[in-house]
Amino acid sequence: MLKPILALPAMLALAACSTPTVTKVETVEVKVPVAVQPIRADQVPTPPAPLGPRPQSLSAAADTLLSKWCEAVSYIVQADPLLRISAGGKAGTIAKYQECER
Repeated sequence: MLKPILALPAMLALAACSTPTVTKVETVEVKVPVAVQPIRADQVPTPPAPLGPRPQSLSAAADTLLSKWCEAVSYIVQADPLLRISAGGKAGTIAKYQECER
């Protein structure tokens, strides 16, 4: 019999805390920026392969060094405009390397 008497103050307190219902619903359009990929995955150049074993002669080493230099320049020439476009800039002009043009 004691339990209904204790529940009565709790029910009265909850009844006093009732809030009015919301009758107005408003739809608001929110513009959210979405990241857009400026380049496709197939446009990304392949990085140059790492150096192989060291050549035995100085002449072969110089040829290998020049070849790897030209591979790196080729990669830079292809990647630089893509990076600039990705950053929101314009593709700039890159210097020409006569020793790499064949």
